[in-house]
Amino acid sequence: MQYRKLPSKEGGYERTGARTPMQWANAKNAGFSNAPADKLYLPVSEAPGRPTVAAQESDPDSLLNRVRSLIRTRKALPALQADGDFKVIYAESGKLPFVYLREKAGQKLMVALNPSDKAVSVDLPEGTMETVPEAIDTQESASMVQTDSGWRLTLGPVSGAMYKVN
Repeated sequence: MQYRKLPSKEGGYERTGARTPMQWANAKNAGFSNAPADKLYLPVSEAPGRPTVAAQESDPDSLLNRVRSLIRTRKALPALQADGDFKVIYAESGKLPFVYLREKAGQKLMVALNPSDKAVSVDLPEGTMETVPEAIDTQESASMVQTDSGWRLTLGPVSGAMYKVN
């Protein structure tokens, strides 16, 4: 095998837009740096109402606070720990939602995710749940309805739900 130097991805610009400076506050350079704007690696958005950490911290419905809430939930629930058991409930090729169970220390959680821009429904396999599930973290667009054959889960666009099941 002949040695040859492969082109390096380092310094490449394919993902440059994903590496823009952190926008901390509504201040010079969005609070990222006191350097002149032309000395920054990439420009900072100067758009009015640009997203900043400071604005996200004060908004209870912000993405930042949602992620913080999810982290607290993960830390508080044994079934969501790294060593919890994982079992796929519904994952059909080209179909959504993706539904799985996590279980540990007698705690059993069902997680359902719909990353699409359309509402989706699925009839869960028989035996997935014996009684009415307890909503742990669901969005308004999620619903769980008992049917003659079991349970039907519906999720709105770009949403998810977590239920305690038994």
